[in-house]
Amino acid sequence: MGTSRRAQEINEAIKDARKLLPPSRDEIWRQVQAEARDETSHNPRTVAQETRANASLASLRVTCPICSSFIDEGAYLANGSLVHRACLVNLQASVQTADDNVNRDREALASLKRERDSQATFFGQFKAAIRGSKKDPQELDKLVNDVQRNLKELEETAVSRKATATAIYDLLLDYPPDWRERTKAVHDRDDVCTSCGRSRDLQVHHVTPLGRGGTNRIENLTLLCERCHRREHNVRSFSGRGITSGAGTAFAERIQVISRAIKAGADVEFLYRKPTEESFHKRVVTPFQLTEVNHEHDSETTLCLKGFCHLRHDDRHFALKRMRSLRIH
Repeated sequence: MGTSRRAQEINEAIKDARKLLPPSRDEIWRQVQAEARDETSHNPRTVAQETRANASLASLRVTCPICSSFIDEGAYLANGSLVHRACLVNLQASVQTADDNVNRDREALASLKRERDSQATFFGQFKAAIRGSKKDPQELDKLVNDVQRNLKELEETAVSRKATATAIYDLLLDYPPDWRERTKAVHDRDDVCTSCGRSRDLQVHHVTPLGRGGTNRIENLTLLCERCHRREHNVRSFSGRGITSGAGTAFAERIQVISRAIKAGADVEFLYRKPTEESFHKRVVTPFQLTEVNHEHDSETTLCLKGFCHLRHDDRHFALKRMRSLRIH
């Protein structure tokens, strides 16, 4: 059998293996990739094909950042990750539960301290005797110390859960559950409209819109008055929140289309405009993976599609925020 024929059969086997996506098929992945590596030692022309196949396979093995289990469907994040919707609900509930536990123990600690301090006076001892209190000062001291230790653990748990939630909410392609806290932080930081300096009718604005891969991080949020906010969005009026709610759906749909194409081994077609270009141009790309590319002049990243460009006949990166009319070719 010719070398080219063998290489073609291996590529077909890789495509068939992609249909066996469930994690329990690890042995199949290893077997197919081993065959591909053996073949490339005899035929260098298949090296690029193997690299693309391996990159595609690796990009499909996505895990939920909350529960760390493999995930096929869920809510897309701005970095291309997927998170189980049930995990989002549970995360929000766990943060609330941790906060409630902290508040409960803080109230209990304050009550115990008041009772202990009260018994340190003659009048307090008299009142305790009238009420029939059975707690002596030593017992109260022990209770205060126990609650303080427990409170410290609860506070550490609350901080940890809040940090996990914040990292996820930063990348949600919609308003996060902690939007009110973020809004307060932006108001405290900016105080006035960052465009015109007005101090009335202030609203929080995403500098890079969610629909273009922006995040809910505080550094991507700024304070604008309603007039300047309308100008930024080129609308006559809006509620402030409604203009962005769901705006990330278009970005999430691009991620979803690309992910489906990688799974199916299909090409994608889209209109693309580089930062230096004024018009959009049609591109057909064989997608390998979604990857974050670091900016040259700041610490931010841009989610990109890495794939083989049929126009340039080379591997290229394409920023999702610069795409239009994306579809499976």
